[in-house]
Amino acid sequence: MLKLNEQTIRNWTDVGKLPHLRLGRRVRIKRPDFDASVEASYSGPAAGGAVEGIWGGEVPAPGAVSEEP
Repeated sequence: MLKLNEQTIRNWTDVGKLPHLRLGRRVRIKRPDFDASVEASYSGPAAGGAVEGIWGGEVPAPGAVSEEP
């Protein structure tokens, strides 16, 4: 779903960053725990608001020349 390497998920479960259940050799992650972890780590734009950051909300056009030296 997140298009991450399986080892990344293993690392997250090993350090406790992602709650999980072990059933024998299998690891299961509850959907609410997964959703909460994704929500907590999301760093994208706020819903309904302008994008803040280094461009002040404006994204330069591809190939645009910067006016700064």
